[in-house]
Amino acid sequence: MSRPVCVQCQVEFRPVKCGIAAEAMATFGSYQLFMADLYQCPGCGISIVHEFSTEPIAEHFQENYTRNVEARSAGRPHVQYWRNLEEKRRYEREREAERDSRLTA
Repeated sequence: MSRPVCVQCQVEFRPVKCGIAAEAMATFGSYQLFMADLYQCPGCGISIVHEFSTEPIAEHFQENYTRNVEARSAGRPHVQYWRNLEEKRRYEREREAERDSRLTA
């Protein structure tokens, strides 16, 4: 078992909530859904998502994917994450361009 440590405070993170929805994102949108745990530093309060399930519990090509994401996210902490900052920025630019085109249409 890994033991996450806050670099700033030099203390171990503490679990806050086990079993949150962690939604892997891609440039086209939601890609996979994992379960993970939410940890927080008792010193500075920064939060991290840790201890991901080894396999996704749902994937974007499955028929009930959107319903599964909504059900797992309802009433509990939920995080969307990208593998890198470039993908996230590209996703945000594309969503912004879509919004702008709908407003001008």
